[in-house]
Amino acid sequence: MIKKETVDAADMAALKELITVRFDELDKRMALRDATSQQAIAVARELMEKRLEGMNEFRTQLKDQAANFVVKDTYETRHTALDNKLQDMQLWRANIDGRILMIIIGIPLFLALLEILIKIYWK
Repeated sequence: MIKKETVDAADMAALKELITVRFDELDKRMALRDATSQQAIAVARELMEKRLEGMNEFRTQLKDQAANFVVKDTYETRHTALDNKLQDMQLWRANIDGRILMIIIGIPLFLALLEILIKIYWK
């Protein structure tokens, strides 16, 4: 029995040493994994910040661009006013064209009537 107790104590010492070595290796692996994870997180954070900066710049550009857009109500009001002015100008032009046509037709007609009257009364 003494031998069995000694063997058990030796086995226990070896087992303890093996467990200690394994835990040390596990600690090293975990530390390496933690360091690698921290580096990956730092790189991802940096990339995310660059991406967010780009998105913020894009958002600012869109905001500036939207500031230059015409509001629909303003556009419709001014467009209606321009439409009315255009119609007025078209009517005016048609009126002038009609007057010019009447003058072009009226002068020769008047002269023809005058000639007829002169021939009738001067005979």
